[in-house]
Amino acid sequence: MNPDDTNPPVGNGSIIRFPEDAFSKIPGPAPCAAQGAFGVVPGMSVAQPPRILLPPFDTAAQTWSEEIVSPTEIVRGVIHAGTKTAIIGGSKSYKTWVQMDLGYSVSLGLPWWGLPTTKQRVLYINLEIPAPHARKRLRDIRRARDGGESAGFTLWNLRGHLLPAEVMIQQIIARIQQENEKFGLIIVDPIYKMLGGRDENSAGDITELLNVFEKLAVETGAAVIFGAHMSKGNQAAKEPMDRASGSGVFARDPDTILVLTKHEEADAFSVDLVLRNFPPMPSFVVRREHPLMVRADDLDPEDLKLPKMARRPQKPAPTLELFMEIFPLVAGPTLEDSALGNSQIAAAFREKNWNPGSIKALKERAVESGLLRVRRLAHNRQFFGRGEVIGRFIEG
Repeated sequence: MNPDDTNPPVGNGSIIRFPEDAFSKIPGPAPCAAQGAFGVVPGMSVAQPPRILLPPFDTAAQTWSEEIVSPTEIVRGVIHAGTKTAIIGGSKSYKTWVQMDLGYSVSLGLPWWGLPTTKQRVLYINLEIPAPHARKRLRDIRRARDGGESAGFTLWNLRGHLLPAEVMIQQIIARIQQENEKFGLIIVDPIYKMLGGRDENSAGDITELLNVFEKLAVETGAAVIFGAHMSKGNQAAKEPMDRASGSGVFARDPDTILVLTKHEEADAFSVDLVLRNFPPMPSFVVRREHPLMVRADDLDPEDLKLPKMARRPQKPAPTLELFMEIFPLVAGPTLEDSALGNSQIAAAFREKNWNPGSIKALKERAVESGLLRVRRLAHNRQFFGRGEVIGRFIEG
């Protein structure tokens, strides 16, 4: 049999195998296809070079002289447009509520957890919750935030309409282009629904999946956020990046990671931020106040919930009299200089090694008894009420 007869026609997508001397009679240098490196590219003939699918180089002139334009900060200091963000939390850590609240906040340009946002159109892709429940959750968040209707928030309920991840993302991109939409933020909740037959513990499988999400970010220019589960066990003994379930790629691939870990106070979570493109940001705590998670600067993010066998010794709670002594006795130039915010109260408790879990009750007792006054700000409250401070800013 003629060896040439064993080769399938070029360009039918089959793997092409060439005899060792197949190109010995062809003058000039052998093309790339002769080496078999691109033998599976449809439509390629023996004499054709491969079609280049990658973007061009950045020249030296571009690197050193062109103005660098940073992408839009969707959440100030945390999330850029065109990047991937993972929100990692354990079971029943309210991840869907957190992501819906984040999307709603961005759609109106409202602060989220005390962090400024840039108003953008938002696409929330719901893969898990029945549509009526998803709509109800969003309405509950709207009422709690008192932000009004948002024409910039699109809820796309796709429970029961899952396709292989690659096809799914292509369909999402195609629908966005068909609708001529320009979203600044796309939330896909949750990511495990996109695993299909992939093994979440396989670095190769998860890299492949997150590359598909990266394609969504690059082709739309939007920030892409997804929720992921936390591993089992004592999270306090692990670094924040190591708390995700499955492959370590979940901790290495995203540009931003927000890790929600159970705090020792019930229904509170420490938030750790792992940032690739921003300076480090201190951890903080959020507390559940249905339907929202609100920032709780009176709690120490290091006080994570421990297993029952590893409970840390309970710190003492101060008396009401000792609690009042941390507040300024002498008035400063302004009321702001004479009052303490939640973060300052929490810092005083850490310094004195008092139990931060007692702050909320002590504040309530002091306010109810008239010892403390409250100054309400846009995203925080300040407390004051001793000696000269009362005389100057209340009685005066």
